[in-house]
Amino acid sequence: MKSIDAKTTERILNVCNIVCSGIIIILVVLQIAGIWKNAVYVFEPLLGVKLLIQAFQNREQNKPLALFSVVAAIIIFVAALVILIL
Repeated sequence: MKSIDAKTTERILNVCNIVCSGIIIILVVLQIAGIWKNAVYVFEPLLGVKLLIQAFQNREQNKPLALFSVVAAIIIFVAALVILIL
């Protein structure tokens, strides 16, 4: 199996980031419009995924920002879990 070079990895992460952003925007609009009242249960964890992708992308250039993104993603995942339980 060939190893994936850094450029390909960055492209894949950029596409994932854009797709996550688009899905989050659609779900937020559905939530605000009242079309899907439970969309928050889907887009909130997606925000955490988006932050983890950004943390992975920023790990080399800006380590404090990457660490902050990971911490924020953990907080979002915990909040989503609390919302699901309650």
